[in-house]
Amino acid sequence: MKAGLAKFFFMALVASTASANAADTDLKQTDSSKSNISRDEALHLSKLADVRRQLHHTLARVKKASSELQNEFNRSDIRIVEYDEYINKYIDGKPVPFDEQLYPYGFQNIGNTSTTAGTPLPARKLWVDSYVNQIDSLVSIIKNDIEQVLADFTQEENIAARSAVLQLGVGRERLLVLGKDSDYKKAEFVDTTNSIKEASDILDRLLKKSFQNIHKKLQNN
Repeated sequence: MKAGLAKFFFMALVASTASANAADTDLKQTDSSKSNISRDEALHLSKLADVRRQLHHTLARVKKASSELQNEFNRSDIRIVEYDEYINKYIDGKPVPFDEQLYPYGFQNIGNTSTTAGTPLPARKLWVDSYVNQIDSLVSIIKNDIEQVLADFTQEENIAARSAVLQLGVGRERLLVLGKDSDYKKAEFVDTTNSIKEASDILDRLLKKSFQNIHKKLQNN
């Protein structure tokens, strides 16, 4: 009787172990099937992700330089209106204390002072040249780096990206021409920089979508 029970429990243990081993084998096969990219491909995708990050930051710098160039053409003088008095102003028979740290120019706001935009100021050549040169250099970097990621875009995305890069190049060349003119044409500068920012936004959206796809592949590996 005892021998029969021992044999029964032994067979049950063998069956349980075999079932566990089979389940473990199935799990490993499932995990292997999920890992659908090789180590080399994972390294390649990681490198492409780094290129996309670099492109994102470069595009952000192009948009910032374009906005700063626009701001250069929108400067205006500041005009002080309803200005009360200098530091010897009295209120209720008492002198108003002067705080040199808060009012380093020798006057202070007594509460009846306001400022408003005055006459428009001309764009400064040094600043215009600086922003145009920044955009020129950054667009060259983008045109070089984008070639490393175009192969991973869909055909539709590839066409959109190449069109945006072409738009960046046209804008860059137009700015270089406008910057040589001593009589700056504000409207053309603004239109051109808007075109550059628009193209940069298009590329940024495409890169973000592509980066998300790479991230999913690496997560599933």
